[in-house]
Amino acid sequence: MEHIRRAFLLISRSNGGINRGRNETRVLREAQKFIDVCPYRDDLPAIDSWLGLLTPEQFETVCDGEMSEADAILVTAPPHTNTLLNDYFEDVC
Repeated sequence: MEHIRRAFLLISRSNGGINRGRNETRVLREAQKFIDVCPYRDDLPAIDSWLGLLTPEQFETVCDGEMSEADAILVTAPPHTNTLLNDYFEDVC
């Protein structure tokens, strides 16, 4: 889940989730707990692979870009990709 973790870190960094009181190690621990209870775990390998195929610009747009630009990229994503990233932002970040 390397690429999912990278996405979670980028989302956290871009939205103030990594700070003096919450470092990257803690964010990654919380991300793993989120992954462990994810209701669509079966889709995670495909999501992780898809994220790994994105260019750096696409990756950043999907994780922290303008919604309409992200949506244009997400049309090729596996099921639950957008939900996963949004749920992480809402529930953990």
